[in-house]
Amino acid sequence: MSIRLQRITRDNWQDALQLQVHPEQEKYVASNLYSMAQAHAEPEWTCRGIYDGETMVGFIMDGVSEEGDTLDGYWVRRFMLGKQYQKMGYGRRAMDLLLQEVRDQGHSEVFISFVPENEGAKRLYTSVGFVDTGAMDDDEVVYRLAWNGTDKSQ
Repeated sequence: MSIRLQRITRDNWQDALQLQVHPEQEKYVASNLYSMAQAHAEPEWTCRGIYDGETMVGFIMDGVSEEGDTLDGYWVRRFMLGKQYQKMGYGRRAMDLLLQEVRDQGHSEVFISFVPENEGAKRLYTSVGFVDTGAMDDDEVVYRLAWNGTDKSQ
């Protein structure tokens, strides 16, 4: 498994559209089409494919939020794996790679939100160190991962 993250461009955006979650998971994550449209309108977000070699297996939308609230900072707004690539270790490896990039960029914390009923997301995010902040972002719970002992959520 050779995981890498690659920006969505004119050369690979259609591959991102082909990725689908299981039908019962659709209520948990916005479509990749919606995410790409949002990133076009809100340029603080970057859309990237999760690749194993030359195959796109997942999709991430991340960036720095500056909406003026108390949770400004680096956010992972979307994180999904195609249904045929789930439960194969891609999620954990991609998240580890993403978090290392965020840390290497000098960010001391990162936020992620998800629908509370999404137990799979909760397992993955807590396994890499995210903790519940007690905050909500619309109908999603907000989790935070901090480095350097700066965990303000506890």
